[in-house]
Amino acid sequence: MAFLLLVVVHATLGHLTVPAWNSLITDAVGPHLRGQYFGERARLMALTSFAALGLGSVILQTARSWSLSGLGFVTLFVLAALARSGSAHALGALHEAPAAELSRPLTPLGAFLRKGGSPRFRRFVLYSALIHATTLMAGPYFVVYLLNHLHFSYMEYGAWMAAQVVGQFLSLKAWGRLGDRYGHLRVMRVTGYLVPVLPILYVFGSHWLFVVGVNLLAGVVWSGLSLAMGNYLFDTVAPEEKASAVAITSVVNALGWFSGAMVGGWLVGVLPDSVPFLGGEMALISNLPLLFVLSGCGRFLVGWSLLPLLRESRPVEPTSLDNFIGELPVFRTLRRALWRWRSKLPPPNSPSEA
Repeated sequence: MAFLLLVVVHATLGHLTVPAWNSLITDAVGPHLRGQYFGERARLMALTSFAALGLGSVILQTARSWSLSGLGFVTLFVLAALARSGSAHALGALHEAPAAELSRPLTPLGAFLRKGGSPRFRRFVLYSALIHATTLMAGPYFVVYLLNHLHFSYMEYGAWMAAQVVGQFLSLKAWGRLGDRYGHLRVMRVTGYLVPVLPILYVFGSHWLFVVGVNLLAGVVWSGLSLAMGNYLFDTVAPEEKASAVAITSVVNALGWFSGAMVGGWLVGVLPDSVPFLGGEMALISNLPLLFVLSGCGRFLVGWSLLPLLRESRPVEPTSLDNFIGELPVFRTLRRALWRWRSKLPPPNSPSEA
């Protein structure tokens, strides 16, 4: 019980600064550069997270080999505390720009909660809450599945976590550029229809290389969705209401996380560990793959029902869906590789083919 209380305090303190931080940083970055800025910032965070994950995996694996797992975790917690202290010191060096004169009276938080902002904002908050709820149905159980059922080592688990960070690092800059150019809503729609596929992929393989590859893809897709959702929120509300909007969205998301995790916990207790197959029963490694499938189906229903209702909030460059898909991080890389490969082929009926 004491541990749960400390977790609640930790989460509360971490979220206290979120509205103020987002309001501060978006005041310093123009609306047509936010995607690029936040993409570059997230890439830097992904790079440092990758280094931290690698170091953490080595520390835990070494401590476990010496039968000192407890000391390994204590070492990680101390290093994390020192890193956050350094972050707080750097944040103290920032100077806030003078507040601009408001174009209209500031809406009190209570009134903003009652009115719920514009219809566009309400639809976005509903989508954000439900996509997080359906994601957290399965989110807490991937670690259980990998360590307890697939019996990953700490190094393999660390590689799985690092793969997502690598996917973020490789794609964030491209997602930010696409959002600034074609609109963050378009990025939301493309990635929002891809996230349902991610948990279902775990049903089709258990080899650690396959699982790592799935999480690499998850890093690419989720980085685009998260970046686009944050920037779409800033585009949707008035500048003077950004802090209130971020606070409301954070609260609603937290309710989605809580409800999704509770539903997932209940489903783990009632789902079977076998499925009917060819007139018999096919045993599964556990009932968690079924939970992953339900989470994917829930994500699809949320996206299918709410994403078409959202509208872009600022003028963007029009483009066709085919052209946009061709600009996606993975497809663009594959297209360039294919073009380079084809450019190296000799022309038909050349002497080298004789």
